[in-house]
Amino acid sequence: MTDVHAVPDWVRPSAAEVFDLQWLAYRRYLDAEHEVDAAWGEAIAATVVWVWGSLIGPATGRPEQPVTRGVAVAEMWAAMAIGDGGGTPERDLRGACEGVGVRYYPPDFCTVDPERGMAMYETLCWLLGDSPGGCSPAARRPPMEIPRREAAGRVAEDSRSRELAALVDDTRARAAASLNR
Repeated sequence: MTDVHAVPDWVRPSAAEVFDLQWLAYRRYLDAEHEVDAAWGEAIAATVVWVWGSLIGPATGRPEQPVTRGVAVAEMWAAMAIGDGGGTPERDLRGACEGVGVRYYPPDFCTVDPERGMAMYETLCWLLGDSPGGCSPAARRPPMEIPRREAAGRVAEDSRSRELAALVDDTRARAAASLNR
């Protein structure tokens, strides 16, 4: 595997796992037959790209770079608020930001729908691993299936992991081909 971006030290999954997730999310976006699948893939990919240092905060538009653990926690809370349709009170969002020492930015309810918000939330829970804010054990898994990897980063020898790794490679090739047109 080449071109794996470095991940911030607060990110719990390996850089290879994050790389796999970003490409498989992009694949889901490209191949989606339903707008919800496209939104889910787009939101996961945008969240990973933001963590790598591009784009603005996906749930708030916050501009801070690099993305620190505190900024990611605040963005996770905003994504949760979008995902729950605004059920999380603003005082809780402000308190979460204060607790991690970052500026409060309100969730972008105008342009981010609940499906995207939930995908961002699940992605950030997985990236943070042991994040504050009540991520359930289920939310600490990748927001979509990725290849299993051995400790050294090699793809595990099971057929599903090899199949998913092949999809990553194919998606990267498709992206490169579209850039060369």
